[in-house]
Parts: sequence; structure tokens; C-alpha cells
Amino acid sequence: MLAAEQSLALTEESLSLARAFAGTVAEKVRAGAASPIEETRAAVRLHGAAAEIERARREVALARAELALAVGDPAVRSEALDGQLPEDTTLPDFAALTAQIAASSDLRLLEREILVRRSALAEVRAQSAADITWQAAANYSRLDREAWVTVGASVPLFASRRNRGPSQPLPPKRSGRNWNVPAPSGG
Repeated sequence: MLAAEQSLALTEESLSLARAFAGTVAEKVRAGAASPIEETRAAVRLHGAAAEIERARREVALARAELALAVGDPAVRSEALDGQLPEDTTLPDFAALTAQIAASSDLRLLEREILVRRSALAEVRAQSAADITWQAAANYSRLDREAWVTVGASVPLFASRRNRGPSQPLPPKRSGRNWNVPAPSGG
């Protein structure tokens, strides 16, 4: 509940800053130093801050209801709490964090999935490569102030099953059934 109340206090402070900003922008627009669109943007920010106030108030009410439920008495009333939540601003140990991430079984599973998908993609690309392809590229290095053209060609290796032209669709499977069914009559 203390966190919700602190969030509400910060949101109220944000609303007062948005009001002051909107007033400043309105004065600049009247003086001709700012565009009217800036006043509209400030008004949108102000309305957004007002909406955040309502959300923060609902969060406080929800926290109070959860407190009443935890105590077991729906008639319990709570006043605003005093105090500050401790702020932990220490950074985690990078080596320990890296080790924890590396030990994650979910991460290993995702890495395996990536390897499977990459190999499937490489297989499809290898099977769908044209017999002979060529490629040209123009490059310019600002650092060396040099320009060059790169040209390359790809020739299939006929001894392997790779690069034998575009992949062909599989022929339809045949069965003993007759699929030529006459259309129903319209009568």
C-alpha cells in the first residue's frame, strides 16, 4: 500500500508540472514565440497526467481493499501511511548475472530452436539456389575515400545434391480413389 501511495504522490507532482508546463507554453503561444501545435501537445500531456492520477488513485484503493482482505475485516479503514520504501540502487554483479542467464534452461531451449530453424533455412536456400548466379556491388569508404566494385559468381557443384536449380513441388500423391465426383444437380 505504501508503494501505491508513493506512486500517487509522484503522479500528483507530475500533474502539477504538466499544468505549469501547459501554462508556460500557452503564454509563449500568446506572445508568438511558439506554435499553437505546441500548446496542443502540452494540453495532451496534461490530460495524460490527469488520467495517470485516476489510475494511481485506483491503485491506492485496490491496495486498501487488499489490505482489508488480508486482515479479514472489510470494515477496516486505513489512513495514508508514513514512511519511505527502501530503494535498492546497487547494480547486480555482471559475472553472476551472466552465469545465471547462461544457466537458463529456457535460453538453451531457445538457442536449440534457433539452430534448428537456421539449418532448415539453409537447407531450403541451398535447394532453391539457381544454377548459376552472379552478384555485383558498389562500395565507397569515407574513411579511405576509396570506391570499388565487387563482382561475384556462383556455379553449382554437380557432384553433390546441392544447387541443382530451383526446388520443384512434390507430385500429388495418387490413390485408387476417383476424385471426379459429379456436381449435384440444381433441381
